[in-house]
Parts: sequence; structure tokens; C-alpha cells
Amino acid sequence: MKTCPACGAQNPDTAIFCNACGARLDAAGPAPNPGPRYQNPDDGYPYGQGPAYGGQQGYGGMVVPRSIVLAIILTLITCGIYGIYWMCKVNDELNLLAGNDRGTSGGMVVVFNIITCGIYGIYWAYKMGQNCACLNGDSSGSILYLLLALFGFQIINLALFQDMINKCA
Repeated sequence: MKTCPACGAQNPDTAIFCNACGARLDAAGPAPNPGPRYQNPDDGYPYGQGPAYGGQQGYGGMVVPRSIVLAIILTLITCGIYGIYWMCKVNDELNLLAGNDRGTSGGMVVVFNIITCGIYGIYWAYKMGQNCACLNGDSSGSILYLLLALFGFQIINLALFQDMINKCA
């Protein structure tokens, strides 16, 4: 067991960051506090770790890696009902990972899609593509997601977004 130099909490030997406070557990001492959200991937904490995630290793209970194949199958079996839930979760998790405090909530994305008969989904795909580009360090990655949404392949967008979440979690 490793003892955290910042708070004294006990952590597994394999832990890099403290489960309680998010401090770095190596000899360098505690890592700097990035604030409530991640603004930069080079801020000292890997995605899914540190104080913004409750100090938990991995996804910290907020960002959940999912099986893309299972999510697609569930969406098809439930005639899209699981896809609505999946869209909400993907939206919230990508906003969280990208540090997008002003992003639309998952529930409102569904409401806006219903009100606009799916047109908002095209804009949503573009905005989530920008979040993915931010996570990749890209600046031009959102056009693919926009084109997929325009041609009706929103489930592929969801799969690509979930892949990005799985990589970061």
C-alpha cells in the first residue's frame, strides 16, 4: 500500500494518483490542482483521474466505458430507445472530458432533437466532434461527424464518440 503524501490516505501499490485527493503518489509530491474541470490534457492528471472525478482511479464513476457493439445491438433491439439513453450519456461524458462547462445537457439534447425533428442532432454531432477534436489535440476533426449526421449515420457517430470516451476513461 502507498500512503499519499498530501492527505495520508492508503492507496494500492499500482496507483499513480491518490484515490482520496488526486495527488500524485510518486516522489515528486502532489500534482497541481487543475480546478473543477480539465482544460488541458497536459495539466498533470490523466483524463478520468484527480479531484474533478472525486479522486478515483480510472473513470471515477462519472465516465463509463461501454461496449460499442453491445450498445449498437441494444439500440437496434429496443428500436432506438437505448440509443436515446446512449446519446444522453455520450453527450454528458464528452462534455465532462473536454471540460465543456457550457455544453448542453444530455436531456436537453434529446428534447431539442424531438422539437426540431432531428435537425438539432446534426448540430449536436458537429459540437461533439469539436469535443473529440479537443481531446485528440485536433482542430479539424468535427467535419466527419457533421457529414455522418447529414447522411443519417448518427449511430456511427455515437459509436465513434463512445470510442473516444473509452480511450479517455
